[in-house]
Amino acid sequence: ENSPPRKKTKEDDSMKPKHGSPSAVLRLEFDIEDDGFDAEGRFSSEAELNGTKWKLWVKQEECSPFVEVYLLRRTCDPGLWSIDVSAEFRIVGRGGVAHRVQKLNETFHNGQARGGCDKFIRSNEFTYNEDSELLTDDFKLVIEVEFSLSNFVGISSAFDFTDPADPRHNVSLVFDTDEKIHASKQILAIHSPVFNVMFFGDFAEKNK
Repeated sequence: ENSPPRKKTKEDDSMKPKHGSPSAVLRLEFDIEDDGFDAEGRFSSEAELNGTKWKLWVKQEECSPFVEVYLLRRTCDPGLWSIDVSAEFRIVGRGGVAHRVQKLNETFHNGQARGGCDKFIRSNEFTYNEDSELLTDDFKLVIEVEFSLSNFVGISSAFDFTDPADPRHNVSLVFDTDEKIHASKQILAIHSPVFNVMFFGDFAEKNK
C-alpha cells in the first residue's frame, strides 16, 4: 500500500550526517518525452561512504509494466563482508512532495550487493499523463534514494589513521605506548556503543 505524500526538500548526492551515522541521497531525473527505460537502465552518480561506493539504478525489463529501483554497492572487497543498509526510495513530484515511498532494511554481503524494489511504479502512470502529481513542474520524473549504513563487517577501510591532516578525522586516540592514531568520531560510534555514548552523550569527550 502506498504511503501518503509528504513534503521533501530537494537534496543532492552529497553525504549528510544523520544521528551520527553516515548517510547519503542519490538522485536520477528523467525527461518523460526523451528518456525511456530499458533492461540496462540508468545509473546515478556515485556516493562514497566509509570507503564504499554506491549508486542508484533504475531499469525496466522488456515486456514488464514496472519500473525497478535498486541501491548498488559498487566497491568490491575480497573475502567475506556484510553491511546493514537502511534506505528509502521515493518519487519527488510537484512542490517537492514525496510519493511512492518504499523502505528497505537489509544486510548486504558479498553474495548480495544490491537491494530495492522490482515493482516500484507502473510506467504508464506518468508516461502518458503530464498532469500526474508524480512529475515535477517541468514534466520530469525524479527518483531518489536516501540511505544510511551500519554494522560493517569485513569491509576494508579507506582511512589512513596515521594522517592527522585527513579532513575526515576529528579525534585522536593516544595509547600507553605514546602511539597516536587519528579517527572519526562518527565511525567509532557506529562500531562501539561506548564511543557512541562518549562522543554523542553528556560526557566531557563530546567537545574534545
